[in-house]
Amino acid sequence: MTTCIVCRSTDVHEVAAADPLRVLQELWNVVENSEAMTVADAFAIPTQVVFRRCASCSAEFFHPTISGGTNIYSQSHGDLYTDLRWDHFQILRRLRPGDRIIDFGGGSGRFGLAASQKGCQVTLIDSYDVQPQADRGADFRLMVADLDSQADLSSVTEIFQESADWVTGFHVVEHVHEPLQLLSTMVDCLSEKGRLAVSVPNRMRFDIAYLQPLDCPPHHQSRWTSRALEKLLQGSNLFDVTIKEETIIRPRTVVLGPPRWVLSRIRSGKSAIPSPIRPWPPSRLIKGMSLLGTGTKASRSVT
Repeated sequence: MTTCIVCRSTDVHEVAAADPLRVLQELWNVVENSEAMTVADAFAIPTQVVFRRCASCSAEFFHPTISGGTNIYSQSHGDLYTDLRWDHFQILRRLRPGDRIIDFGGGSGRFGLAASQKGCQVTLIDSYDVQPQADRGADFRLMVADLDSQADLSSVTEIFQESADWVTGFHVVEHVHEPLQLLSTMVDCLSEKGRLAVSVPNRMRFDIAYLQPLDCPPHHQSRWTSRALEKLLQGSNLFDVTIKEETIIRPRTVVLGPPRWVLSRIRSGKSAIPSPIRPWPPSRLIKGMSLLGTGTKASRSVT
């Protein structure tokens, strides 16, 4: 019986089955791995990947999982993970000099660099060496640990237990097989009343087609809504949980043309001819890339 990776409910339903070879090849073309390996060389490919959705918390996930690992991420941070994002800035403005921060899945180290420049003590933990960013003037500690390995995460807990004012994970939860396992370690690293911040891609940020290569394994193991992220944090010994949704202001336009042509242009992301009549209101809010969840570690009970 399949259980949800977030709330452990058994009310999980199969949505679709995918041909992983086609999805992987499309992702490989996006990443443009410099070693020019074929998909078959880089991954052990199952015959079928099943896409499932939990009716209780709305989390979506794939089975079996296909990890990207260093095959993708050590080659792609210049393309997939560029500058600081909205979710980074939301936390950076709340940091104080001297704050002790552990950043899980820090990738290129851009958040760690920005936090260290604010006078914070930063430890960066990721599944591969991110030393190149440190060479650009960052002052933070680096640790390599497999975020899918229970043994590695146990070692992280032993070293950093109850030591951090902030523990962060920006766009990392969707890459691991067991989000609850990772969240447990992150919370263990928090000092009493320390703050956790986790961001994930917003499932509703674009067309919800099932097989978009950047939203499938081996890149993303799961897909997230506000409800699913809230469930994850509430089930991890946190209180004062809040969820923020990134929004973007876009000009509002009126599109002219035959309905079928207009619809095809919108679906393909191509521009359409705007009406000369100025619509009102002139702008609209659309869903951005990220959901950001924060929470505070519960205090130990006093007896």
